[in-house]
Amino acid sequence: MSGGSWNYLYYEIDDIADTLIQDKDPLRKAFGKKMKYIAQALRDIEWVDSGDYEKGEEVEAIEKALAR
Repeated sequence: MSGGSWNYLYYEIDDIADTLIQDKDPLRKAFGKKMKYIAQALRDIEWVDSGDYEKGEEVEAIEKALAR
């Protein structure tokens, strides 16, 4: 199992994002979609910090999250 250095927080963020994406409110739905990018960036950060990815492999996901 990869990760662990951030207690797999990205799982919770991803679950919240999925719930918001299903909401009828367009603002909540849009926020949920942004949170998917944040969850991916957090996952990649966690995997770098845990030694499962090389330093720098998180950069693309972070940039995507910031651009959305």
